[in-house]
Amino acid sequence: MITTPEEKRERLLLKVLTLVAEFHKRNEHQQGQCHFNLDSQPEEIRGLLLSLCRNPDKHTCLINCHWKPLNRSLVKTAGGFRFEGENNAPFIYGLTEAGWKKYKELSQMYPNLEPKPLIAMPAPVASNYDTILVQESDVSMGNKSIPRKRFKIGFSFAGEHRNVVLETINHLLNTFDKKEILYDEFLKAEFARPNLDIKLRKLYYEETELNTLWLCKEYDKKTWCGIEYRAIRQRLVEGDDDSIFLIKLDDVEIEGINYKVDGCIDIKFDPPEKIAEYIKERYALLQQKKKSPSH
Repeated sequence: MITTPEEKRERLLLKVLTLVAEFHKRNEHQQGQCHFNLDSQPEEIRGLLLSLCRNPDKHTCLINCHWKPLNRSLVKTAGGFRFEGENNAPFIYGLTEAGWKKYKELSQMYPNLEPKPLIAMPAPVASNYDTILVQESDVSMGNKSIPRKRFKIGFSFAGEHRNVVLETINHLLNTFDKKEILYDEFLKAEFARPNLDIKLRKLYYEETELNTLWLCKEYDKKTWCGIEYRAIRQRLVEGDDDSIFLIKLDDVEIEGINYKVDGCIDIKFDPPEKIAEYIKERYALLQQKKKSPSH
């Protein structure tokens, strides 16, 4: 059977996404993370993996990856790839939401591709994924729907300012249910676990529609704030500006935030009740954008 260049590219992309999807599911099943082994993959797959990892375009970013210092980096050579140097190397976590969508689309187009998509996934884990992303889908686009994330509003803040954050949340509870708000005090039982940092990254990156950042001098020094900020920052890098809401608690600058060009709410001028109203308004705008045909 003759295949076109476009079909060849799609088949190769499906192979890559299948590998990462299985890796993603294995990590979820083990509740941990490990390094994706690029060395064992053919050169064309390694090249495409690196290309996808480096692509920051929010419309085509299919692989969730951070670049971490591993005392080595993957370098392309005439003979393929090799690790060398002290620079960063790709640390792959799995597929982004766009990656899962593309993966399912290609799986239906090429169901007989070897290795067959979905075959190697642990069935219970795959089923859980479908439940998390598909249940309660309420935003329609023609005959398609956008899945609802677990949390509508997320809060990332330093403990020194818990009172003002909680006061804001209390004003939100007349609109949102507790289970729709990512706030540590509402999730004590779930958060009493090993590897909480891994879970937090997933919740703030994948499972929250609108993250609120409460910026202050303490925020930049807190370990947990740093973990949450890294996940939220990744969404910003991917162009998902609409999912981030900034609240300024003092005048200390935070790396990656520029008060000269980044809009924020200043606590000096707006009390918690007003901030809650702004958050509701912003969330409503986010939903309107998702419903628009151009989205």
